Amino acid sequence: MTSNFQTYLLTGVFASQIIVISFYAPQRWRRSCALLLERYPAEQYPRLYPLPKQEIERKLAIFKATHLAIGFGATAVFVAALLFARSPYWFAVCMGESVVVQFTVPLYIIALPLWIRISKGLRAMPPPHRRSAELRQWRVTDFVSPLWIGLGFGLQTLGLACSAAVYLYWLNAHTILPLVIATGTGACLLGVMTYTLLAPQGAARPDPYLSGADTFRVRQRRYRMRFGAGAFYGIFQTFYLLLSAQLIRIDSAYQYVIPSVLLQLGALLLVSNADYGFATRDFSVYRADSGTQAAP
Repeated sequence: MTSNFQTYLLTGVFASQIIVISFYAPQRWRRSCALLLERYPAEQYPRLYPLPKQEIERKLAIFKATHLAIGFGATAVFVAALLFARSPYWFAVCMGESVVVQFTVPLYIIALPLWIRISKGLRAMPPPHRRSAELRQWRVTDFVSPLWIGLGFGLQTLGLACSAAVYLYWLNAHTILPLVIATGTGACLLGVMTYTLLAPQGAARPDPYLSGADTFRVRQRRYRMRFGAGAFYGIFQTFYLLLSAQLIRIDSAYQYVIPSVLLQLGALLLVSNADYGFATRDFSVYRADSGTQAAP
């Protein structure tokens, strides 16, 4: 490849993609899990571990090995692309294919199934003997501001309106797949936000032992993520569709930079949320000898 600004940009984004997604973010997440197991052992905090400790450690070891293998594989692809790619576009294609494997395989094959099993196990645990109730009718606006609710619905509606315009006026072979992906995802987000607004009680308590303050924070984070995702995806969906319809024109190589940067930011956000939860959560309610009062 020729040395120019585009080459330097793609090289920097690809290198940071490998470092952030395959090494830095996974290492921070594993460190949080290791500290959790060390500071709150299952022998003293049995209510915190619905799965056997050995199974959790085994999954974490598989997660580590998978990330390292994919990270070193992506590094090899990076070096090969740097040496042999015929143009910046093909270098960007290698980067785009690598980030899909880096982000999705460990997350959806290992981390997400483990989190689902732990969440189900926590919710299935018998409730504490001492329970407290608060006779208060929670509303969505207790967890998220009306501004974010309006932005979520407004920008997602804008994205779906753009989908309709592309379908009616610019439908062709280049826009069919982006249209299906963008419209399907946008419709799902709009459905989730609508259900959240009409049935706020659907945000179930994560587990019967979670303290009242932690329960509020978890619910608040869930609501903010739902409406925030609707707002940000509405912007991305509109830009993505206009780009696929060639109403916005940028170099094809740069189109791979945006998903890479967004996924890197997503990985950093996930581990930051995990660290924040670990630092602020009240774990005393999970002790074997604690007189737990469940959150309402």
